Amino acid sequence: MNALALLWWIGAAIAVLAGAMVIPAISCIASGDYEGLSVFALSLITCGTIGGGFMLISRNRVETSHSKAGIREITLFLLVWWGVIPVLGGLPFLLSGFSLGDAWFESVSAVTTTGAWLSQEAARADYAQMLWRAQLQWLGGLVSISSAAAVFIRPQFIGIDVVNTPFARGEQESFLRAFRKAVSVFLPIYSLIALVIFILFVVTGAPPSSAVIMALSFTASGGFVPDAEGFASYGAFVPVAGLVAMILGGISFVSVARLLAPYDTSLRFRDDRETPVFLTLVVAITLIFALSVGTGIAGITDQLLNAASLLSTNGILTGEQPALTPVLVTAIIGGASISAAGGIKLVRWLVTFERAGEEIWKLIHPSGVLGKARAVNELGVWVHFVAFTIILSVLVLVITIYGTPLELSVTTAVSVISNAGPMIAAAPGGITDYNTFDPLLRVLLALGMIVGRIEMVVALSILNRAFWRG
Repeated sequence: MNALALLWWIGAAIAVLAGAMVIPAISCIASGDYEGLSVFALSLITCGTIGGGFMLISRNRVETSHSKAGIREITLFLLVWWGVIPVLGGLPFLLSGFSLGDAWFESVSAVTTTGAWLSQEAARADYAQMLWRAQLQWLGGLVSISSAAAVFIRPQFIGIDVVNTPFARGEQESFLRAFRKAVSVFLPIYSLIALVIFILFVVTGAPPSSAVIMALSFTASGGFVPDAEGFASYGAFVPVAGLVAMILGGISFVSVARLLAPYDTSLRFRDDRETPVFLTLVVAITLIFALSVGTGIAGITDQLLNAASLLSTNGILTGEQPALTPVLVTAIIGGASISAAGGIKLVRWLVTFERAGEEIWKLIHPSGVLGKARAVNELGVWVHFVAFTIILSVLVLVITIYGTPLELSVTTAVSVISNAGPMIAAAPGGITDYNTFDPLLRVLLALGMIVGRIEMVVALSILNRAFWRG
């Protein structure tokens, strides 16, 4: 274990958190909210001191350390990012009256881009706090995309050699170095996408203050709309901007990046098969949703928004709600492998159906010879499906033990593990607030959000002592 590299990266992440707190602090100054300013100022000083201290301790060996950091270091860093750093990210909530557990839950919900707020009303009660939630989602989305492109897209995690990422040049190179390359390449493009989405929201009629929050959140597939009534409260054209934003969040980030930076040699990936599938699924699921609610042409727009929202795991629902089963299945399918969307991811479904097609062809033509080679390390795909099913089943079982109705238990479990928190409203009863659940159960739900952000193979590996020794 290379502790110096890990310590430097943890310190850098905390320092970034401190820097991000400047923006809501400025918002408090502009609105004359000096109580809120004191909350963010104290949080900033605390995070800056801790982050700067960690970086200072490890500064002398950082370059050497990066070159030796392997899978254990990057795994532990990501676990710290999604599980421990939210304690510091939750300081503004803690200082505003939340308990420590509730502040951590709210922060984990934001950093994992789940958007499972304890209270929809409280989440929207203060603009600076709304802005901070959206910023945490935006930062979490960047980490998700970068870790996917640099680490989790490799065959040993995804189960199939689907892309040739320049950030991962073999198992011997430092995983932290690859992650650093991905962040440095993606950050300007990711920021540009957020800016484009912001402009779209403003042009279509959203107030700039709300457009900022929606741009930050939807770039990361966070599904956070400042008005609890959703897009419709801003006018007839804002849902169009929302649709574009959700599609951009669900398709391959690399394909979007190549359009914005066509000459960047760092973005030389193989052909993108997931984006066409995502767009096709949006259309198909829209029709399924429309049939499930019996809507006419007038309701197609709402179901198109719902299809894009659930497939990209933003999780928000608009208009008449479709039947629960197709809603849950859509969220489980998920978006592209290199995107901020959750779920199982489209690439695994592609591999699964390709293998099913090959087996059917063999049954029909037992003496035939297939023209294409079999998928590499396809066992990893099945391991992911099995692990996802087991973890989902455990979540459903535990939630049910707490006396929760079965339909709400299943919806809640799928919502957290697919990082589509607002989708809980699809369950009978229309519950939207996660403070409905017992505090101890909320800890498990937060862990489910974290598991949803790491590969299932990794989730199983970290429980194996040999992984940490080898």
